[in-house]
Amino acid sequence: MTTDPRSASEKSSRKRLTSDARRDKIIEAAREVFVKNGLAGSRTRDLAEAAGVNEALLYRHFRSKEELFEAAVVSPLEEATARLTQALPDAEDVRFSDETVHELTRQHMLNTVRAMDVIAPLLGVMLFSDEVTAGTFYKERVAPHLAELKRIMESQLPLWQHRDYDTEMVIQTAFGAAWFRALNARFTGQPLDFEVEADRLTTLILDGLNPR
Repeated sequence: MTTDPRSASEKSSRKRLTSDARRDKIIEAAREVFVKNGLAGSRTRDLAEAAGVNEALLYRHFRSKEELFEAAVVSPLEEATARLTQALPDAEDVRFSDETVHELTRQHMLNTVRAMDVIAPLLGVMLFSDEVTAGTFYKERVAPHLAELKRIMESQLPLWQHRDYDTEMVIQTAFGAAWFRALNARFTGQPLDFEVEADRLTTLILDGLNPR
């Protein structure tokens, strides 16, 4: 039985990934290794093997396993924040209706819950590791993310009517609630309904902020 020599070439071509796609594949595979073994217990050899690459290729994308871990945790959160920024209107004199505020908040919570569904256990792996490593990670990666959300929220405050409130507390509460709901789903085996969770969290937040 003969084979078409083009078929092997075509199969090989289909397997080739762009640099960005390869990087995403490494990150996705690494998440499972990190959840299973923790940061300290995960070897670059294991991370490369899980992604179907060699260590040299892994190091082309990430300088260390720590950098890979940070990308695995933080990139989904950064993407959620970027989507929020893109959704905001450009005009500075626009006024937000209650419906607009609700939808913007809901979309952000939807993106945040989806991100947490992916990274919730990894946040636990890092933040409950040794205090020095956890503290550095929080200060350098989590805190700047929350600070950017605070900046975005405060820039929009003059555009809608609301009660006075502590933006930092609201952001931390929403972040923590989304994280815990994702952990609860993972450990109880009950999959998250992203749309329902986004609706519930949006109501939880805005019912306390909107004027009565």
